[in-house]
Amino acid sequence: MTMARRALPLFVLAHALVASLSLATSYVMPTDAQMVAKAPLVVRAIAISTAAGPGNTYPVTDTTFEVSEVFKGFLPASTIIVRSPGGRTSDGRYYKVFGAPRFVAGGESVLFLAPRDDGTYEVIDLALGAFHRHLTPLGESQDGSQLDVVVRDLAETHALGPGMVRARDFEGFIDWLRDPQRSPNPPISIFRSVPHSSRPFLDPDYFNITVSPDGFPPDGCDANAGNAVRWEEFDRGLTVPFLAFEGGQPGIPGGGFDQIATAMAAWNGDSSSRVALNLAGTTSRTIAIGGTDELNSISFEDPNDQIVGSFSGAGIVAIATVFFDCFTVRSFLNGTAHPLLEAGIVTQNGTGSFYLGNANNPVQAFIELMTHELGHTVGLAHSCGDPTVGPCMSGTPQNNAIMRAILHNDGRGADLNSDDRAGIRFLYPVVVGQLPNAPSNLSVSAGSTSTLNLTWSDNSFDETLFEIEERTLGGDFTLVATAAAGITTATISGLVEATAREYRVRARSEVGFSEYSNVSGATTNATVAPCVADNATLCLTNERFRVSVTWETAPPAGESEGTSGTGVASPLSSDTGTFWFFDPANIELVVKVLDACFPPFDSFWVFAGGLTDTEVTLTVVDTTNGRARTYFNPQRTAFEPVQDTSAFTPCLSP
Repeated sequence: MTMARRALPLFVLAHALVASLSLATSYVMPTDAQMVAKAPLVVRAIAISTAAGPGNTYPVTDTTFEVSEVFKGFLPASTIIVRSPGGRTSDGRYYKVFGAPRFVAGGESVLFLAPRDDGTYEVIDLALGAFHRHLTPLGESQDGSQLDVVVRDLAETHALGPGMVRARDFEGFIDWLRDPQRSPNPPISIFRSVPHSSRPFLDPDYFNITVSPDGFPPDGCDANAGNAVRWEEFDRGLTVPFLAFEGGQPGIPGGGFDQIATAMAAWNGDSSSRVALNLAGTTSRTIAIGGTDELNSISFEDPNDQIVGSFSGAGIVAIATVFFDCFTVRSFLNGTAHPLLEAGIVTQNGTGSFYLGNANNPVQAFIELMTHELGHTVGLAHSCGDPTVGPCMSGTPQNNAIMRAILHNDGRGADLNSDDRAGIRFLYPVVVGQLPNAPSNLSVSAGSTSTLNLTWSDNSFDETLFEIEERTLGGDFTLVATAAAGITTATISGLVEATAREYRVRARSEVGFSEYSNVSGATTNATVAPCVADNATLCLTNERFRVSVTWETAPPAGESEGTSGTGVASPLSSDTGTFWFFDPANIELVVKVLDACFPPFDSFWVFAGGLTDTEVTLTVVDTTNGRARTYFNPQRTAFEPVQDTSAFTPCLSP
C-alpha cells in the first residue's frame, strides 16, 4: 500500500455558489480583474532565497524577491520580502497553513500583494494571489512546442464553486497587466488548460491522506518527509477537543454550534475507526489560527484579521491550520506518522453575509464545509478535484466523497461515503484481537564513541517485530529502528560522542502494538584524551574527570525558543567546582566527583546541586577510558540534587 505524497492541506473557500468543495483552504475563484482591484501592489519578481521569519506568534516563512516590473502600486526598492504564514521552527515543529503560497529560489512569479506594518509584504488570498511561471511544460501545444505559462498552485485549496483551474500564457498575461484598463479581464486567448498530475492512491476507494512536505527548512521535513499526520489521542481512547468563539458564525441560526457538532458526529460515528472529535464549548477569546497555544480552535469572521482583506463574493472563505512535529515519527498499524499537536479553522470576515447569505441552503452548506475542514484536521486530503490528485469523475466513489476538492452544495451536509470512511479507517483502525505483551527490562549501555547497545526481555510469543524509539533528553520519542521477532538486542549507531539518548521498545503483531517497555538511556563514550581545563571545562579528581554543562532557558511568552549557552566553569578544589550561566556573581551549579575506589564501593561518586530551574545538561567524562555519564534537569523544574554513588563502577584504574 503506497501513501500518496501530499503536502498538508489548507482550506481556502472560494465563493461561487455551485457545488464545489476542496482541501484545507476554501475559496471562491475571483476574476483577474477582481484580484487587480483588491491588491495594492502587483509585481513580476524572481525569488532569491527563502528562510524562516521571526514569527513572534507563530512560524512564518520569508521569501526575498527581486522585482523586475511593477504593474500596480509603488515600491521604494527593487528587493522585497514576502512573508507567508507557516513553516518549520528550529525545534522541528511544522505549522501548516493549507493554501499558503510557497516559493522556490530562482522561480519567477506574478504576485498580488499587500504591505504589512513590519515592512514586508503578504500575498492577497494566499495561493490565489501568486501565479508561478512554468518554463517546463504543464502541457504541450498542438505543434509539440513547450508552453510558457503562469499558474496558481491550488493543490491545497478547496473550491466552493464552479470554475476551471486554468493557466495563462505568460507573455499574454504580462501584456494585459501592463494595461488592464484595455479590457475588464484578460482575453480568452491567453488561457490554457492545466493537466492534472497522476498520484498513487491509498486503496481502491481512492482516499488520500495528508503527509509531511518534501524539502528543507523552512518549507519541508527533510528526511522525514512523506509521513502521515494523525492524532495519537484516539489510540489512547481520548477525544480531541475544539473550542469555538462564542459569537458563532453569522448567517447560521444559533451561530453554527449545533452544525459543527453534527459535522464532528459524522466523523465520530464510524464504528470501524477511532476518531473522537469533541466540541468542548465556547470561549470569549478570539482564538488565533496560528501559534502554539495548545488549543484547537474554530473562529468566525476572522476576528484577529489573519486573512488579508474580506470576502465580498470571491476569494478565501476559510482556512485551516495544523501543527505537527517534523522530528517525531511513530508507527501506527498501517504505517508511520507525525503526531498532530494542534489544529484550527477560521472563516473569513464577510463569509456569513456574502457566502452563506447566498447559498441555496446555508445551514447544509455550512455543515458540509465544516465536515470537510474537520476531515483535514484529522489527516485526510482530497479524494479528487485538485491538481495533484486528478479530476473528479462522475459516478466514482471519490467524486461522491465529502473530501473531494469541490463543495457539492447539494444539501448533503455531513454525509460521509465509503471513500471518506476508508480514509479514517486507514489512519485510525480499530484493534481487534489480543495485543502482544510489552517487552521489559530494557537496558542501554555505551558500545563506543558512536554506538549504544540495547537489550530487553521478550514477553510475547506472537510479535512480528519490535519497534525501537529514541529521544534526546527532554525531547519526544521517535521511531529509529526495528528488530525482528524473537530478537532482544539492538545497536544504535551514528551518534555523536559523549551524547546521551533514551530509548523504549514495544512489540508489534498483526493485531497491533503492545505497551512500551521501561525507558532506559546511556551516554556514548568520549575520545580518550587528557582533561584540559578552560572556561567551559572543570578537571576534577586529579584531573581524571572532565565536566561540562550546557543550559537553555524556557521561551518567553509568544516565542518558540529560549536562550541557550555553555556554563562557565570555576574550580573550588581538586574534586569540586562551580558553573555560572548569566552572571559571574550568580552561581547556578556546584559539582563534585569523589574517589570511593575502595571496598565495598569501588566507584567514583558524582554529586551536584543546582540553584536554578533552567534546563541543564551536565556531562561527566572519565578521560582515562572514555566512559561518560549525563545528568539532565528539565526546564521550569527546580534542579534535583544528584547523588550518584555508582556513577563510574567499577573504578577501572588507568
